[in-house]
Amino acid sequence: MSSTIEEDPYEPLLGVEVEAGHGPTRPPSPFDPPHPDDLLLGHEEEPLDWAAVRNLDHFFTNVYRYWEEKGFTVILVARILNLTALLFTIVASGILLLGIDYSALHAECLKTEECTLWDVAFIKNPLRNGPLTLWKSLSVLYLAIFAGYWLFSAAHFVHELRGLLEVRHFFSYNVGMSERSLRAATWPEIAARLVAAQRSVRLCISKDLTEHDIVSRIMRKDNYLIGMLNKGVLALHIPLPGLQGHVLLTKTVQWNLRWCVLDAMFDESTFKIQQSFLQDEAALQRRFRVMAVVNAIFSPFLFVFLVIYFFMKNAEALYHHPSSLGARRWSPAARWSLKEYNELPHFIEQRLQAGHAAATTYVAQFPNHAVSHIARFIAFITGSFAAVLIALTLADERLLEYDFAAGRQTLWWLGLLGVILAVSRALIIEPSLSAFDPEFALLEVAAHTHYLPRHWRGGRAHTLEVQEEFQSLFRYRTFLLVEELVSVLLTPVLLWYSLPRCAGAILRFVDGNTTSIEGVGDVFTQAAFRFYAGSTTAETAAVQQHYHQQAKKMEQSLVSFSTCYPTWVPPTEAGHFLDKLSVFVENEMHNEGIYENNINTEGAVDAVAVGGDRGGGIERCGDGGLATRSKLNFSELVTPRYPHSAHRYLQRQRNVINLNRLAATTGIPGGLPTQQQMPLEEERIAAAHALLESYYEQQEQEEEDGMIQHAEQHGDSNLPGQQNSIITSPRAGNRLQEMTSELSVLSREHSEAIER
Repeated sequence: MSSTIEEDPYEPLLGVEVEAGHGPTRPPSPFDPPHPDDLLLGHEEEPLDWAAVRNLDHFFTNVYRYWEEKGFTVILVARILNLTALLFTIVASGILLLGIDYSALHAECLKTEECTLWDVAFIKNPLRNGPLTLWKSLSVLYLAIFAGYWLFSAAHFVHELRGLLEVRHFFSYNVGMSERSLRAATWPEIAARLVAAQRSVRLCISKDLTEHDIVSRIMRKDNYLIGMLNKGVLALHIPLPGLQGHVLLTKTVQWNLRWCVLDAMFDESTFKIQQSFLQDEAALQRRFRVMAVVNAIFSPFLFVFLVIYFFMKNAEALYHHPSSLGARRWSPAARWSLKEYNELPHFIEQRLQAGHAAATTYVAQFPNHAVSHIARFIAFITGSFAAVLIALTLADERLLEYDFAAGRQTLWWLGLLGVILAVSRALIIEPSLSAFDPEFALLEVAAHTHYLPRHWRGGRAHTLEVQEEFQSLFRYRTFLLVEELVSVLLTPVLLWYSLPRCAGAILRFVDGNTTSIEGVGDVFTQAAFRFYAGSTTAETAAVQQHYHQQAKKMEQSLVSFSTCYPTWVPPTEAGHFLDKLSVFVENEMHNEGIYENNINTEGAVDAVAVGGDRGGGIERCGDGGLATRSKLNFSELVTPRYPHSAHRYLQRQRNVINLNRLAATTGIPGGLPTQQQMPLEEERIAAAHALLESYYEQQEQEEEDGMIQHAEQHGDSNLPGQQNSIITSPRAGNRLQEMTSELSVLSREHSEAIER
């Protein structure tokens, strides 16, 4: 991002003239930062009492939104324009429903130009013209509902302004950042500044804030939803023929889940899970069914509104770019499944956007040649007709206005043929110059999504099973639009039948996966990075496998978080895991001959190679600034200065699938994207997760070798991973019993879900 930011043209309209690095130059208002001279004179008066912030979740969420949407001025303009667009959509839909006489569009006087379309088709007073029909009554009810929604949105915006003004004042007064400087800052820098501001402004009285505390408050509810989806707690399948295998997680479903579950869980004054919520399964079932009735009542009106909105939004783009019908996007279910704990929305968007090209490349490895031949034939026929019509109109332009066929003018048929021609051409498969390489294409996707199940590996990327699973995550844009529309009608079915049946599982999941953090409140356990420290020798292979499956996402989330927030000090167990990973990375760099080239004989980082000392200021995620010390931590080892081990890992993976195309010295062509292709944050995180996968490979190999050695020494005939471990202590036995019980519960719930 460029360091030179143009002056915001809207700031003078608000009466604020900000100079770079200073506060407002006009007379101060209650929401302006103090003049530097006032601070030198010891003025400590603040217009707002920041120590009295009662809801830090709401405050930090506003801070994040304030940064993400680039300041108060941008938010103000965006909200006003959104309200205007919503009002325009409501008025336009009212005209389409009540203000047009569609039977008059084919009036004879229009052909002879004796009248205009405005005279015969537009109804001047639709409510007074004619009797009150059912259609007119429903249309009026539709307009009343969305007019009320617009008024609610406007009132919410006005109420939201105070919180945004408070955040604006906080940034100017306590953080020392103007709106212009905010637009050039990364979120990790903002989080570090918030942590530093805690020293002078006690936002949290009970403890000193950390980056993890701030993000945990912002992501408190989302982390639970990520965990529920990760462990398959939510029944999001429609119990209708042909839809049982489809996961429905559209925006409509997400909104209902938030209202029924996530918003009802917490006591907003203490940020604790309410015991009344955990102990009343019937209340949760009742809440689902009440919302099913509410959705059923409003779904027809919402469906009509979304159809009109999608038409107005996409019709022009579809006409001029019909090939967009064949474009793909990550589905909502994929976005939530691939999202890591404590991963803010802009980070997941960066990852998925960076992996979009690789995902498109992978899907393009398996074209549908039958559809291509049909599309080529349709394009030939359509193009021939269009060419004839164009030639005729060139000979006599008056033919454009004549009826050519079916009562339609030549111009209308040319437009229709043009759309059909463009769509069919978009479906034609062009000869590709790239080699058939699905294995490495899938590895490129996994470098960003951090998702590569074991059954996708080992040369199986070309199989039909892997293709179908991947395409269920990466769907056609048209399919997602239709799914969003249809989900409005299907959500009541989901809320009435599917979700009430898993209400008990939801409550048990929340109760069993909640941890309390001092000064933060109740959070999802894995989002707190609480590692299980039990004895691995005292557990069966099945229990270990279950734990590792659940813990892997937590470890991936920890790696991403520690990479992006290098000043954050992790909890003890999480720190031990990162230390082990750091040792592994250093060994890899030694083996590759990289580490010695960048570290001097005393272990200090070469001052010429790095961007500065971390102690010299606040470091941004991805800047590459390292402290001069004898030992590098994990977040420092995956800076852009040291991504080579990740490249080596991808190179080894490519050799495994027997392609043997050596990489260039700077990395694998087409592998990890360069700095110009994606943000530095994503480059570091991609490198970190490639190293984590390499670490997993080594750990699995060591475990397998150890089990084989144990079997040989004790004459055990069981295969590795199948033998039963001996319980050596009561504590280990209790833990084994607990985890085995948890496995049985999960197995029973899974069986019940299959039966349903």
